[in-house]
Amino acid sequence: MIFYFSGTGNSLYAAKYLAEHTGENVLINMADAVREKKFEYMQQPGEKIGFVFPVYFGGMPSVVAEFVGKFRLQSDEVPYVYTLVTYGGKAGGSVQAFQSALDRRYVTLTAAFGVKMPDNYVCMYDPATEEKARDVLGAAEADLVYAVMQINDRKNPGIPHTMMDTVMTAGMQVAYRMMRKTASFKVDNDCIGCGLCEKVCPVNAIEMVDYKPVWVKAECVHCTACINRCPVHNIQYGDKTKKRGRYVHPILNPESE
Repeated sequence: MIFYFSGTGNSLYAAKYLAEHTGENVLINMADAVREKKFEYMQQPGEKIGFVFPVYFGGMPSVVAEFVGKFRLQSDEVPYVYTLVTYGGKAGGSVQAFQSALDRRYVTLTAAFGVKMPDNYVCMYDPATEEKARDVLGAAEADLVYAVMQINDRKNPGIPHTMMDTVMTAGMQVAYRMMRKTASFKVDNDCIGCGLCEKVCPVNAIEMVDYKPVWVKAECVHCTACINRCPVHNIQYGDKTKKRGRYVHPILNPESE
C-alpha cells in the first residue's frame, strides 16, 4: 500500500515506479483521502506501507500533513513503513517532520529515501528547462532503483540531515503558511475555459465561473498544478510567472486528469 501526493507528476511517477517494482500495487492519493475523510487503513499480512510526496519549503505539503495527522493504521504485525520524498533542492527536515507526525499516530517510520527531481515552483523561480529536467530525471532513476532494492529487502536507511536542516525547515514552513494564500492567482484573458485547473486542484480551491477559474478558498497547497498544467499557460501567480517556463513530469500531459 502506497500513499502519495503529487501536483506536477514527480511524486506520482515515483509512487508508480515503487508500486511496479515492489509489488505494492494499492496506490492511494492522500488528497483524495482527505476530501473523502478516509484516514483508517488495514495492513494486510506482509504488506509494506509507503508514503511518497514532494518537499515543500523543507517540509510536508499541507495536505500531506493533514492526512498524516489523522492517519490510523490497523495491523497485526510490526509494519515496514517507509517514505520517499522528491525535491528540487534538498530534503531539509521533511523526513523528520513526517516521522514526528507518524509517531503521534503510533506508527514507526522504518526507512526513508530521497530523490532529486526537476524544480517546478514557478511562483518563486523559473522551473527546470526541458534539457535540465531530462538530465535530472535520468539521474533520478538510480535513486529509485536503490530505493526499490532497499524496500524489497526491508532495509532501514535514512536521509542524512543536520540540526541546521531542522531549524531552516521550521523557518521555511512559516514562509510556506504565508505563501499558501490564493489571492495572487489569476487567469489571463486568453483562457480557453477547459476546466483542467479545477479538475487537478487537490483541495478544490478552484471553481469554474463563466468558463473562467475562480479561486474560492483563501489558501491552497501551492502545488502549482493549476499553473504548470494549464495547456495554454494562462494561469499566473502575480506578474512574474508570465516570463517563466512551466514544468510537468512526462508521466502527465496537459489533457490528463
